[in-house]
Parts: sequence; C-alpha cells; structure tokens
Amino acid sequence: MVNSIQISGVQYTYPGSDHPALVLDEMTIQEGQICWLSGLNGAGKTTLCRLLAGLIPHFFRGQLSGGIQVHGQDTTQLALADVSGLVGFIMDDPFDQLTRATYTVRGEIAFGLQNIGLPPDEIHERIEETMGQLGIAALAERLPTSLSGGEQQRVAIASIFARRPNVLVMDEATSQLDPQGCEDIFDLVTRFKEMGKTILMVESKPDNISQVADRLLVLQDGHLIANGPVKDVLGSGVYEQAGLSLPSYPSLARGLQAKAVAVEKLPVTLEEARVMVERLRHASH
Repeated sequence: MVNSIQISGVQYTYPGSDHPALVLDEMTIQEGQICWLSGLNGAGKTTLCRLLAGLIPHFFRGQLSGGIQVHGQDTTQLALADVSGLVGFIMDDPFDQLTRATYTVRGEIAFGLQNIGLPPDEIHERIEETMGQLGIAALAERLPTSLSGGEQQRVAIASIFARRPNVLVMDEATSQLDPQGCEDIFDLVTRFKEMGKTILMVESKPDNISQVADRLLVLQDGHLIANGPVKDVLGSGVYEQAGLSLPSYPSLARGLQAKAVAVEKLPVTLEEARVMVERLRHASH
C-alpha cells in the first residue's frame, strides 16, 4: 500500500504558549484506510487535524518544525488552496464551515466545486449525487444559515464530500447529527474508503467508529502513544491507560475478564461479540 500521510519529527507550539501542543516523532497512514483518532480533551487531536488540513502553519502561525507529506507533497510548502485540494477538512461546528456567501444549499455545495474549476455539468452531477447520499435534496433551495444545526452539518459535510479529496479529515463531524444522520455519514465514509480515499476521524461515538475503522491512533499530551489495527490497540490496554472508555463490545469482554471469565480476544464488532458469547455459553455446559 502507498503511504497517504507521512509525518516525521513534527513539533508544533501555538502562539503565546510555552509548551508544544503536538510532538510526533513518526506517524504513517496508508492509502485507503479509515483511521480513528482518539484521546482525551487537550491530547492534540484538533491540532493534528489542523496540521493535516494546512491550517497549521497557514492560518495558525506558531512554531512548527518537521515534515508533513500528504500523497508525497509537503503541505507546509503549498498554498492553503492547494492543500484543500488534497485534504478535505470537516469541523465540529458547521457555522464555522459554511461560507455564508451563498443563498441556497445548492449554491453552498457548488461554491467549492466552482473554485476548483470543474465544468458546470460535473458540478451539477456532484451536487445532486451528494445531496441524495446525505438526504438533503429537500433542502436544496433553502438558505444555509436558516437551517438547524444538524442540517447545517450535513450541508457542510456535503460541500467537502462533493470535492472528493484524496484525504478526508473529520473533527467530531457527527457531533450535531441524530442517529440516522450519523449512520448516513459512516456509510459515506465507508464508500470513500472503497474509492481508495484515506479518512482520519476524531469521533466521540466509539461504538460507531470502531465498527468501520481500520486503525486506531491514540494521542496523549500531544504524543502519539498507539497506532495500529483497532482490535490490537483496544486489546493492548493502552486505550484504557490513556483514560478512555472502551466501546461496548470490548468493554463487555473486559468486565467478564474482571470476573475471571476466560476471554481470549476482545471483540470489536457485533459478530465477534456474538461468537464470544456463544463460545462462553457452550463452555459453561
């Protein structure tokens, strides 16, 4: 597999701070993977997202050292507009993401596509396809700023998805969505992966993200303390040691282990949990 993201020797300190917010000796993410980025508040998750999206150092100045390669290009040497062509960034607050320069949802989605010079026919096709996928076709002629928080989040996500960037960075992007909205987003993320795209997600819903993610990255005090397959990281104990609560299925297994029940591996998916319970049931007879 080709490396989609390669970070080496990175240290970043925000303006006015005496301590670095992020210190990454080495971090590699391969193309076509869904990566779950986790950590407590202040661990450096949003800082890493900003770094990959080019907001650091182009918007947040501070002190940055080290190398950041996205699809072989050094993003610190590119203009922010060029970085946004490689990396789509979806924030937790849609109000910060909407341009507020358009009068319809259709126009909001078209805005970014027009800026990258797509022909009108392709712009129309992408808008219709993305609105259908996100269930917002009925909002097409609505004023974006008049929508509810959840609807605005769908529009913000659609405007990024429609551009089809190589890397998608999502910082708590489902925070304002209802359960159905979250399910729609995870379905779309899975489709993005099938297209060979790379997705990095900061997600507060571990039960959802653990079902689709390939890798789990754990940050603590600005340092990357784990980067591996989800099942391996959750089973290693590092996740819990970082002060994080396990998703439901591995948490169930941990509870059984605490009661001296022999559980070989922590289940991550529903099917793995079913197999674990079935084996324990047979073993008890």
